[in-house]
Amino acid sequence: MDRWNTQPTSSPEHFQHTQAPEPEASQPHPKRKSGLWWKLPLSLMLGCCIFLGGVLGYIVATLYQELPAIDELGSFRPSSISRMYDRNGVLIGEFFREKRIPISLQTLPEHVYYASIAVEDATFFEHGGLDFQGIIRAATKNFQAGRVVEGGSTITQQLAKTMFLTSERKLTRKIKEAFLAFKIDSTLEKQHILELYLNQIYYGRGAYGIEAAAQNFFNKSAHELTVAEAAMLAGMPKAPSRYSRDINDAETQQRWRHVLNRMREERAITESQFDEAINTPLAITGHIGQLNDAPYVSDFVRNAIIEKHGEDLLYREGVSIYTTVDIRAQHVAHEAITKAKQEYIQRREGRRLPHELTPEDIQFALLSIDNHDGAIIAMVGGTDFYTNQFNRAMNGQRQTGSAFKPFVYSAALEKGLSPATIMVDAPMIFPSSELVWKPENYTQRFYGPTSLRNAVAQSLNVVAVKVLQEVGIGTAIDHVRRLGITAPINRDLSIALGSSSVTLLELTRAYSIFPAEGRRHEPYLIQRVVDRDGKVIEEHIPSFEQAISPQVAYVMTSMLQSVITDGTGRSLRSLPMTLAGKTGTTNAFNDAWFFGFTPRYTTGVWTGFDVPRTMGHGEAGARSAAPVFAEFAKNYFDSEPAVDFPVPEGVVFRRIDPTTGQLAREGAPNSIMEVFVAGTEPRDVSTGSTQDQMIDLFQLRGGDTP
Repeated sequence: MDRWNTQPTSSPEHFQHTQAPEPEASQPHPKRKSGLWWKLPLSLMLGCCIFLGGVLGYIVATLYQELPAIDELGSFRPSSISRMYDRNGVLIGEFFREKRIPISLQTLPEHVYYASIAVEDATFFEHGGLDFQGIIRAATKNFQAGRVVEGGSTITQQLAKTMFLTSERKLTRKIKEAFLAFKIDSTLEKQHILELYLNQIYYGRGAYGIEAAAQNFFNKSAHELTVAEAAMLAGMPKAPSRYSRDINDAETQQRWRHVLNRMREERAITESQFDEAINTPLAITGHIGQLNDAPYVSDFVRNAIIEKHGEDLLYREGVSIYTTVDIRAQHVAHEAITKAKQEYIQRREGRRLPHELTPEDIQFALLSIDNHDGAIIAMVGGTDFYTNQFNRAMNGQRQTGSAFKPFVYSAALEKGLSPATIMVDAPMIFPSSELVWKPENYTQRFYGPTSLRNAVAQSLNVVAVKVLQEVGIGTAIDHVRRLGITAPINRDLSIALGSSSVTLLELTRAYSIFPAEGRRHEPYLIQRVVDRDGKVIEEHIPSFEQAISPQVAYVMTSMLQSVITDGTGRSLRSLPMTLAGKTGTTNAFNDAWFFGFTPRYTTGVWTGFDVPRTMGHGEAGARSAAPVFAEFAKNYFDSEPAVDFPVPEGVVFRRIDPTTGQLAREGAPNSIMEVFVAGTEPRDVSTGSTQDQMIDLFQLRGGDTP
C-alpha cells in the first residue's frame, strides 16, 4: 500500500529549452490590396468575448461571495444519534433526524477508509480538492455513453455538497462546490477531510456515516468491519436507495465486486485479501432503521428531553439517556396486554356491544413502579402505539370505581378505625335536590354487620360510603392529596365509590405508598442524561415525603392482602409471591382496574374504550384487568425473593372475634389474629357467637388458603 502513504510530489524540474534556428529568408509576397472590411467582425468578436468574460467573471465573483464560511469546519461536530438505555444498560431506543454515530479515523483499520478512497477518489491524497483529470475522464465517458455513467466529484467535493449545498443539478451549484472543495482542501488536513466525509455521507436506510451504517447492516462497529463488509458499504453512497436495498441484489453485488476490484487495482488490499473477500457471503445482521422496543417510553422520553433541553440536544448532540425501565418487563407487559385483548375479543365474539365500538377497539394500559424509589420499570400506554400514540398510562383520566376505596379506608385508619371495626352493610338512601342515590353492592346483596377488613376484601359499596361519612369528605380529600392524587375530586359521598377521574400514574403512585411504609416517591423514568463527552447533563436523585405513617400503611397493606386471599382478587391466590391488591369497576362496566403490589413493585392496570362505553356485562376489574396483572407478575416477578411486607414498630396483633370485632375469649375456636395501629386495638372481650374453626390470617403466605 506504499502509494497511499506518499506525500504530494515536489514541483517538477524546469524543462531544458534550446533556441530554434531562424527561418530562411523568404521571397517577398506580392502586395495585397489594403482594406478594413475584416477588422469590424474581429472587433465585434473581441467585444463579445470581453463582455461575456466580464459577465462570467461577475457571476463567478458573486457565487464566490455567496459561499458559506468554513472557518469552523476544523472543529465541526456532526449531528449524532441520541441513544436510550434501560436500567440494565440495554439499548432500547434511538433519536435522530439523521442516524449518525461519529467515529474517529484513527480507530478505523486502513481497509475501511481505503475502500471509499479507491472507488470514489483514487487521487485523494494528491489533488488540491479538484481532480481535473477525473473530471475530463468522466465527461468523456458520459459523452460517449450519452448519459451519466461516471462522476468526477472528489471526496472533498462530496463533503462540500453534503455539508453546505443542496443536491440540485445546476451549473451554479457545481461551481460553488468546486470553490468550496478548494477552500476545504487548503484549510484542513487530508485525514481530517476524510474523517468528516466518513461521518457525514449517507449510506442508505437511514444511516449517515460509516459507524451507523456498520451497525445498521452488520451489527458491529466500523472498526470491526471485514474487507468484504467495508467494500459493500463503500459502494452504497453512489446510489444509497439502490445499493442498500438488498445486498444480494444483482446490481448491489456488481457494485461490491467493482469496489473490491478498485481496491486491488489501487493496491489498497493484496491479492489474497481480494480472493478471501470476493468469496465471503454477506448478510444483513443489524437492525435497520430506528430502534424502538418501548414506543410509549420513547415518546415520553422524547417529549421530556425536548421540553427541558430543546430539540438540538436530542437530535444533534448524541446524548445517552439512561432510563429506569427494564426492557424485559416492557416485553412481558406488552405480551400480557396482547393476550388479554385477544381473550376479550374471544369473549365478546358473537355478542354485539350496545354502541358503535367493536371489541377490537378495546384498550389497555399498564404501569409498574419500584416502591423503593418511584422508578418506573414498565409503561405501556395502549395496545398499539403506531395506531394511536395517546399514552393512557400517563395521561388518561378515567373514573376509578372501587379502586378508590382503599384511600377512604386508610383515612379511616388515621382517624382511629381498624380492620376489626364493624359496620352494618344494609340498604341506604341519600336524597338530594336532583335525585335519590341508593348505593348497592356489585352482587346486589347486603351482608349485615361486617368488619372493615371484609368490606375491603369484598369491595362492599355501602360500607365504604358509611366509612366516608365517619371520616368526613374534607378529611378524606386532604388524605388523598397527601397520597399524591392531584386530579379534581368530587366533594360528595360518591367519591367513596370512585366517581372522580384519575390517571393510572397517580393511582399507581398512591397504591405504592402502602408497601413503601407510608413514603411517597415521585415516579420517574429518566435516571440521567450524559453528553457525548461523558458530562452528566441531568440526573434524578430520588427523594420522598412521609405521606402517611408506617403503621397505617402496614395495616392497609394487610387489609389489601385479604382482597387476594379471600376477596375479589382471589383468582390471583396461586401466584407464588407475597401479594396485595384491589380490583376496581365503574358503572356500566365502562372501566376496569386492578392494582397489585409486592414488597418491591406496585403495578396498575386499566382497560376500557377510549370513548367511555360499556365493555359488556360482567367485564369487571377481576375479569378484565386482573388477568393482565397476573400474566405480568407471573412472568416478571418470578425471580423476586419471597419476603413478607416489613412490620413497623407501633403495630400490635390481637386475637379477636371476627363477628364483633372485640377481643376473643380465651380458647374461642372462631378467633382470628388481627393487626392494629397501636392504640386502636379493642379493649373489651367478646361475648358473641363462635364458629367451628380458627383462622390465623398471619399464617397465610402468598396463595395459601385456610
